[in-house]
Amino acid sequence: AFWFEGEKARDRFGGSHILAALRIPDEGMLNPAKFLRGMKKAAESLGVEVYEHSRCTHIEPGPVMSLYTSGGLVRAENIVMATNAYSDPLGLFRHKVLPFYVYDIVTEPLTQAQVEALHLPGRENVAGTKHLGWGMRFTADNRILFTEIDAFYFCHVDRDYSHRPREYQSHYNLLTKKFPFLKGIKVTHQWGGRVGMTFDFLPSVGCMGKHRNIYYSVAYNGYGLAFSQLAGKMLARLMASEKSELTDHILINRRMWGVPSATMTYLACNGYK
Repeated sequence: AFWFEGEKARDRFGGSHILAALRIPDEGMLNPAKFLRGMKKAAESLGVEVYEHSRCTHIEPGPVMSLYTSGGLVRAENIVMATNAYSDPLGLFRHKVLPFYVYDIVTEPLTQAQVEALHLPGRENVAGTKHLGWGMRFTADNRILFTEIDAFYFCHVDRDYSHRPREYQSHYNLLTKKFPFLKGIKVTHQWGGRVGMTFDFLPSVGCMGKHRNIYYSVAYNGYGLAFSQLAGKMLARLMASEKSELTDHILINRRMWGVPSATMTYLACNGYK
């Protein structure tokens, strides 16, 4: 790792308002959408059937559970709840797994001069740690994907807040403040979505229900791309009744605490933030 301070840090990353920086050359990044499509293809190659646009709206618990969707009915002896920050039809973990929203913007392609002004010959991913943080990376066609991780929690958790023009503008303002030579660049894509948070910033994996046939993995706290791979192994060993270090782990059946009402949760989350 390489440590830079003051002017060296600002020169190294082409930005302003930077007091110090740490470069870690051994870390990397990946495209989560491509990774997800690859995981889907790998699962299908093993005989798994994937049904998209088939939201489960209601579940009847029992030794054999009935799962209702708008397109049909499925019965299963065991189910896995992997809804994380999105509401599930059993209403589990309400006020415990908290749906916080984060937003992203993507710019038009940078000119060669702008690319060079960023001083990132290795096209490194850049992250700031002030407050909750911000991050940016290049796309394959020299756009900048930028996110300000100023997570928002809303009182009405069943509503969709994934489109917030005010937050896109806030992202743009921070981007051009950090990198003034990008002022005037156009934003071509913008979106938002949920991350599942807990009050102690830890996920939980386990099994629950009267018949011990509801498995779950939730609350990745913004690190789901990495942790979900380990969580999948934990779930597989739990469902196979295996005993290993993955099933005898602090995160297995971990108790998550919350507050009893939407209003109190809203006040607690935004007061903490």
